[in-house]
Amino acid sequence: MRDNFKDNPVRWKYGHGKYFFHTPLEYEIIKKGDKVYSPNVADNEIKIRPISIGPNKSTHRTLFFKGGGSKVVNIRDYQFWIPRRRIRRGARSWSQKKDRWVHKKTFDQCLARALRGHTYYVDYY
Repeated sequence: MRDNFKDNPVRWKYGHGKYFFHTPLEYEIIKKGDKVYSPNVADNEIKIRPISIGPNKSTHRTLFFKGGGSKVVNIRDYQFWIPRRRIRRGARSWSQKKDRWVHKKTFDQCLARALRGHTYYVDYY
């Protein structure tokens, strides 16, 4: 059963993955989560510095707030923690280092927290 698991035609690699809520992301990993590092950071989270987002490789993102306001943010200016499970391989990609896609809503929430200076994103040493 395991022998043909990689070549199974119903797997996401063959176009059956759902990417409606995801968008391409280029990023640099700053740190990986570790309980020794901080009690606020889980093992399955990574601190990233986004480089570009979306199919057109934009460096700016418009954030909409509950009060009705919005703000255009240069994403390269911020570093933040994001759950590793919210970043996944792109469609039909087996690469570990490139062609990554991120869950749009989670990315925007993490970016908004970093923008507000949420204490969760302060480095602990």
